[in-house]
Amino acid sequence: MKSTPAFTMIELLIAITIIAVLSIAIALNFGRGALNARFDDQVQKIVHIIEQARSYSLNNYLVEDSEPTEYYVLTVDTNRMILEAHGATLTSTLEEVELADEFTISDAQTIYYVPPYGEIYIESEDSGITEFTFSVEDSSAAHSETISINVYGGYPEVEDL
Repeated sequence: MKSTPAFTMIELLIAITIIAVLSIAIALNFGRGALNARFDDQVQKIVHIIEQARSYSLNNYLVEDSEPTEYYVLTVDTNRMILEAHGATLTSTLEEVELADEFTISDAQTIYYVPPYGEIYIESEDSGITEFTFSVEDSSAAHSETISINVYGGYPEVEDL
């Protein structure tokens, strides 16, 4: 009786173990990639609302035709940002960004944008402040991004996104 070549039980177990380890490694990397993508999305939302505030201020965006906007207020909270237009008798919310539960913003602040030149004022104890910096972090502190707004330029600067 002639035996045919086949895998031994040990060779099959080794192959299955290698496949299982590779599957776990791929699953872990996929989870990190999804968190990276969600984090980048949150940072992009924040940058967008900052750019919108500046754009509204430079273009002197009118909420109502009958009443011009005197200034815009961007309120930075720990988990959201709200952009409002303020007139003599009108206050209107233009945009709001709510961060996902696992993300937070450090250094809550209020930023004022004044038309028609987009001048920026930051409510702070330090009267000579020229740059407002805050961080966006996830709950595990694995991801952190610093965003700074220069009072003179107004463009949000992200260190490395």
